[in-house]
Amino acid sequence: MSPAQRAVAAAEAIGFWAKEAKERQVEAGKLYGENHPKAEVSVPGGQSEKGRAADKAGKMFDVSGSSVERAKVVLEHGTDDEIADLKAGKAALAPLEKAVRERVANAPAAKPTFNRTTDSIEWAQWTWNPVTGCKHGYFCFYDWR
Repeated sequence: MSPAQRAVAAAEAIGFWAKEAKERQVEAGKLYGENHPKAEVSVPGGQSEKGRAADKAGKMFDVSGSSVERAKVVLEHGTDDEIADLKAGKAALAPLEKAVRERVANAPAAKPTFNRTTDSIEWAQWTWNPVTGCKHGYFCFYDWR
């Protein structure tokens, strides 16, 4: 396998390490709260080694964490043909990732809309993206009940 193909395999397997990192974050939050220094926390299974999920996945597949991140970008935003070429070893990872990022950055922005909430915001049925604001001219959660 080429390094690009190994990076794709690592990007596809990154979920395991991302889940481990999330468990560490949750446990640290429970133990120390927001205003206390964070300490290394062991998670079930005894896997408490710190590090980015991409770096850990890359280490298992003998590629860098940045290569894993590049492959992840292509897998998430690339066309079917781009993904197939990368998996087959027909495309170089760095230039392909750059092209995908440029295409995504230059894509027309989606029309902003209200978003139906989940149960996490009990008193509102709709939310608005705080980056784009709200039609009422301020940051808000608007109750449309």
